[in-house]
Amino acid sequence: MNSFIKKFNAFIEKDIKIALSYKFNIFIQLVWLLFIFLLIFFAFQGSDIKNSNFNYLNVFLSIVSLDFMFSSLNVFSRQVREAKTLGTFEAIILTNTSFLTIIFSTYASTFLRMLIRTILYLLVCKSFFYTSINLLDIFSVLLSLFFNSIPFIGLGLISASLIVI
Repeated sequence: MNSFIKKFNAFIEKDIKIALSYKFNIFIQLVWLLFIFLLIFFAFQGSDIKNSNFNYLNVFLSIVSLDFMFSSLNVFSRQVREAKTLGTFEAIILTNTSFLTIIFSTYASTFLRMLIRTILYLLVCKSFFYTSINLLDIFSVLLSLFFNSIPFIGLGLISASLIVI
C-alpha cells in the first residue's frame, strides 16, 4: 500500500508540475471560463426566467456533465499517446508498477482538474445566478458526476487499449 501511495503521489506531482509550467494555458482556460459565464448570462438575460422551468443551474450542470464525460473519455488515450511519443510508455510498463496504479494515477490529475472546474462553475452559479445552493448540494452534485463518469472511464480505457494495440 505504501508503494501505491508513493507512485500515486509521484504521478500527481509530475502532472501538476507539467500543468503549472504552461502558464499561458492556465490563462486561456480562465478566459474560456469567463467567456462561458458571460455567454450564458447574456444569452438568457432578456428571457422571462421566472415564468419558465429554466434556470442557470441546469445550464451549468449540463456544461459540467459534458466536461466530465469528455475528460473521462479522452484521459487514457491522451496519456497513452503522450507516453508513447515521449518514450516513457515502455519504461512505465517495464517497472514493477501495477496496472491499477497506473490507471488510478493517470486519471487522478484529470479528475482533480475537473473537480476544480466544477467547483468553480457551481460557486459562480451560487454567487451570481442561483443563490439557494448550499454546500450539501454541491457535494451531492460532485458525487453524482463522479458516479456518472464511470461508464465513460470504461469507454476511455477501451479507446486507450486500441491505441496500445
